[in-house]
Amino acid sequence: MGHYLERCVGSILNQGIKESLFEIIIVNDGSTDNSAQVINDLAKDSPCIKYLHTENQGLGAARNKGMNVARGKYFFFVDSDDYLFDNSLPELFRYAESDTSDIIGFDWAQVYSDGSALKKKREASIYNSLMSGAEYLSKLNLSGGVCPYLFSASFLKERSIVMPEGIYHEDELFLSESFIYAHQIVFIDRLVYAYYQREDSITNSKDKNQVSRRISDTLYVLDQLVTLEERTNLNELQKEGLRRKIISLTTDFIVNLIRFRVDKAQVKSNIQELSNRKLYPLPDISYSWKYILFRLVFNYTPSIVLASRLGLFKKE
Repeated sequence: MGHYLERCVGSILNQGIKESLFEIIIVNDGSTDNSAQVINDLAKDSPCIKYLHTENQGLGAARNKGMNVARGKYFFFVDSDDYLFDNSLPELFRYAESDTSDIIGFDWAQVYSDGSALKKKREASIYNSLMSGAEYLSKLNLSGGVCPYLFSASFLKERSIVMPEGIYHEDELFLSESFIYAHQIVFIDRLVYAYYQREDSITNSKDKNQVSRRISDTLYVLDQLVTLEERTNLNELQKEGLRRKIISLTTDFIVNLIRFRVDKAQVKSNIQELSNRKLYPLPDISYSWKYILFRLVFNYTPSIVLASRLGLFKKE
């Protein structure tokens, strides 16, 4: 991962911003490659870099450790194998300094080893439109994980919002809670973040143990979101937004059962888990034509089993 890390940190340092105006906190989560040496070399040349080392506790714990020592006004999460597009941060920071939003979202792209890129655009109507996080959740799905967002540090600290630790999909909980409580969010039409697509990443891994853990951790996240929805201090718009998020994640859960070609017995077991939580069958709500079609086709367990056998939604 060392060469990815050099590219990542270099893309931040080369944004044309004075190093006295920001800090880079690198958390080495128990790596066993040459990452430690790479980080030490980078830190020697750049005083804005803080190096923290911890035993392997997972991404959520590493991000929390970084947030605990961060002194800045904003939190921006960057994974070590990703990078930022040239000249993207100055505009983002100028916008942040003139804005009072709790969360600022921006565009990102999936970048592949052959140099090709697939840019991810938001709904055109939301750019530069101020709204609450709950209003956004009630209308649109969250996407992109935590990386294509800038978070107000004071907002997260005041709400005591942290990453869940020891699970996959920690960003699902963190983002959902952040949006539910954000009084104001805004999206800018600016390409900032590059998600590098590695075949051996957790997201793309087809290892059976990792797939099984991802599935079980998604059920845990769904349980936590349902618990959050049941809190009495949420208003109706917040509950509506959270309900849509729960349905969206349930749909993603079913897609992953199909995508990773989970066997028949496990499909039935996992769908029963959803049913026990009253999350399946999917509710008859007209969120979008894609959701309506998905619900019509996959609200029957045999359809999911067949789709899994055929390898639909499979990433090549």
